Amino acid sequence: MIATNQSTLPATDTSVRIRPKVLLIDEVDVFLSDKYYGGMYIPSVYLKDPSIKELLDSIWQTKSLKTLNSVKALPAYRTCATKYSNWIFLFDEAIKDMLAALKSFQSSTYIVQSDKIVYVEGESIVDNVVRGYDTIWAYYREEERGNISQSSLNDNVGIILNCGTFSYAEMPHDFEYIAGVTGTLKTLATAEKDILKKVYKVHKMTYMPSVFGSSNRTYNPRTDVRAVKDSEYFMEIRGEINAVCHASRAILVFFESEEKLITFYNSSELSSIKQDVQIITEKVSVKERELCIKRAATVGKVTLLTRTFGRGTDFICRSQQLLLNGGIHVLQTFFSEELSEEYQIMGRGARQGDHGSYRMILSDKDLEWVLGASWEEELPKIVGTTLYQTLNEARNARYESKCGAKHV
Repeated sequence: MIATNQSTLPATDTSVRIRPKVLLIDEVDVFLSDKYYGGMYIPSVYLKDPSIKELLDSIWQTKSLKTLNSVKALPAYRTCATKYSNWIFLFDEAIKDMLAALKSFQSSTYIVQSDKIVYVEGESIVDNVVRGYDTIWAYYREEERGNISQSSLNDNVGIILNCGTFSYAEMPHDFEYIAGVTGTLKTLATAEKDILKKVYKVHKMTYMPSVFGSSNRTYNPRTDVRAVKDSEYFMEIRGEINAVCHASRAILVFFESEEKLITFYNSSELSSIKQDVQIITEKVSVKERELCIKRAATVGKVTLLTRTFGRGTDFICRSQQLLLNGGIHVLQTFFSEELSEEYQIMGRGARQGDHGSYRMILSDKDLEWVLGASWEEELPKIVGTTLYQTLNEARNARYESKCGAKHV
């Protein structure tokens, strides 16, 4: 319609009867997170044409342009204005976004892979996400540097047309029935449970025990959560790895970010066994990641992971020797802002009735967010059996306060 410069569409039949729909929600705590509850889904398409490419080229080559009026003076703009006379107002709005993105795109985080601009989304690298004109100008910059081919540039730039803005929070209202399953229902804040009841009319909640019976996980929050000096942090993690490997078990070490994981991976504390350690981050290819996940549940294997893989990743233990030795040990090296994440990471071991264990080793400096500015004075008072209880209470209070802002 826009490509042909039409301003109307033929009428369509709207009398079709719509059947009632059922919505199934998996992991309700994710749906209630900031990314979705309050977040938007904005589908978009590229409008492509040689005249549009010429306009983008002109704006890129003349980066000093600061206003819409200065762009209107370009010959390329006048060509577009003639060809798309019924829709030039869309071009004008798009040009404002282009000019703003020229100032911001250099700070955007992206990766060049397989001749495309890609982004890390969740646990994967995706090539079908466009972050406005930041992505388009990234293509231009990387093409200038020789990292992107001319053909890829031509295929992946154009005028971005947003096809509406959809609120994730409003989508469930289009369904007649809502149901779901989650392993973190008990970790929801009071405000989040109120949202389920008052906003989405979810009144019935059923808690079911595991079909595998009681957990065989070894974990005592009074003794298995430790805070150590930042200078001793990596040494303590290495000590935990040594103890697990000497017991002929496997260990999964979860880090808060890829940056911290890589810092530990390249540290002197790990250097002597570095060649035998595997890492799983969002940048690892899906094929390699699947191999690493399979190898992780074998005797003596050390795997470093980012927090993303603490949810939904199944480390299936098929080694009877490993199970006899105590199963997979999970080590978390940061304190989660949400209890649900802690539950999920803990659940990567001792799955389906298997034996396993879990511990936390925390850097004292990393606890400032939960203990406040006086963390250096507070921490010595709670180190020991009351550490986890105090941290958990402080975390839950912060989380309840944060979720209170979502309240209806």
